[in-house]
Amino acid sequence: MISGLNLIQQLQGYGAVALKINKILSEMGFKKIMYNAPLDLETNYYNELTLSVFPTLTSSQRSEIGEIFSEILSLKGCLSCNCYVKRLKGESKDDICYKDEKLGEVVVGRYYPDRNLVLFYYPIFHNTQMNLELKNNALFWLLEVVLESCMKRYGIKEKDIKKDIYDIVSVEFLAGIRKKIEDKEISIKNYDNYIKQYESEVMNNIRNRINAETEKSALIRFADNGKEMLIKELKEIESLKFVKSVKVENDGIRVNIGDVSIKVAGYKGKDGIEKEVPIGEIEFFITPNKIYVDNLKRKTVWYDGYDREIIHPHVLWGDCGQVCWGSDRQTIIYDLLARFKFKDLIYMLNLWAKSYTPNDKYIAIGYWTGELGIKPKKEEVGTARNELVATAERVTNYLNMNIPNIVHED
Repeated sequence: MISGLNLIQQLQGYGAVALKINKILSEMGFKKIMYNAPLDLETNYYNELTLSVFPTLTSSQRSEIGEIFSEILSLKGCLSCNCYVKRLKGESKDDICYKDEKLGEVVVGRYYPDRNLVLFYYPIFHNTQMNLELKNNALFWLLEVVLESCMKRYGIKEKDIKKDIYDIVSVEFLAGIRKKIEDKEISIKNYDNYIKQYESEVMNNIRNRINAETEKSALIRFADNGKEMLIKELKEIESLKFVKSVKVENDGIRVNIGDVSIKVAGYKGKDGIEKEVPIGEIEFFITPNKIYVDNLKRKTVWYDGYDREIIHPHVLWGDCGQVCWGSDRQTIIYDLLARFKFKDLIYMLNLWAKSYTPNDKYIAIGYWTGELGIKPKKEEVGTARNELVATAERVTNYLNMNIPNIVHED
């Protein structure tokens, strides 16, 4: 018995006719029959010769195969046979044709030898306008005359396509892998862009985490080590030539390194001689987990309409304690603090105090050289105000002259 669920369903109730259909198609060499089944030409290959009768076509398949339309045919033994006849938009090497006396060459299906698949477009069970005898005549005529003549004419028979299937599957499988490779390359590029977008934020978080770990270590070491070690380190700090004073307080150590100047290329004093820019008297206050910077000779400058005190180019305005140590230097500084290397720590802080990095500054060096932060004189402020008032009056007068009065009538 030929397999094929769709065909078996169609043959229910046909009795002896079903046996005859099975015998006819078996003798033609078909092992599997599908009726009105979806057509999948991308993945379906058959080891046995398969017949697809009246296949269901998608819109794209209809467009590729051609237009299918209904036509009333008067063919041998089946008057008023309502069949689907395919008219080609263009010839295809896969088409199989039946040569009719009236219509000439009629395309009735397609043969795909590399798939062991035969398509037969006619709906052999849909001749509803005929009585039972005519239906049977039409059915057997389509199979025994039309289809069988095409089988002989085109030499349709089962072929061993296992090797071809393996080759095709291999090609398709490799194509799928290449497609996945392309998709992964796109994903990698997207991830790279994402990483680049958030790289600075991630680096800041990593740096902050390192600092937090370092500060934690400092607190633990301060808690675990005795005062003997602390006293020893303080004495070493006092031995440094640039240290002016060292004071131990309840919550930290205060180290004064005296007056600090920064060398800036091109800066000259009033006498025209190149000099270092005086910053002020810098003092560090070192606690178990943080280092504060102060200037005992703070300079007052004019900024954004206010008088502001400035401490150091790498310290934010006022007493907020926000210091930019530099990413690499900050790690070193807090590492020294955690290991109680106070002498090395103060030496590093002294180098920091005498350095200026334009890209990492909070306040431009120009506020110490006098190029920036100059408060305008009172008369200049008054003149600017008078000019503003005069301008406002001119604009008001212009509007009064050029905008007509609007009178509302009740």
